[in-house]
Amino acid sequence: MNLFSRQMALGVLLAGSMAAGFAHAAGQDANLARLVQQRVEQPDVLETKSSAVSVQVQDGNVQLSGWLQHANDYQKVHAIVAAVPGVKTVSSTFKSWASTQHP
Repeated sequence: MNLFSRQMALGVLLAGSMAAGFAHAAGQDANLARLVQQRVEQPDVLETKSSAVSVQVQDGNVQLSGWLQHANDYQKVHAIVAAVPGVKTVSSTFKSWASTQHP
């Protein structure tokens, strides 16, 4: 095998390894997104079904978006999501139906 063939073989091997790593990371992110979504949808998290939260995860970083019933629900959601194992960071772009805060 000449030098060029060896370099090509190494390149193919590295590309395959990187693709497998990306697929594994994507699978982990998908699992984490499911865990976070399940936790947010628990009855004790948000007061009403008027809330709708979408979850996206990339490399363990969670992005939340959607509608919340009350303006201060985001604090509760952030705390609950941050406690899920595997979550590195939590950010959000929520809108709320009510501008008033609830107790």
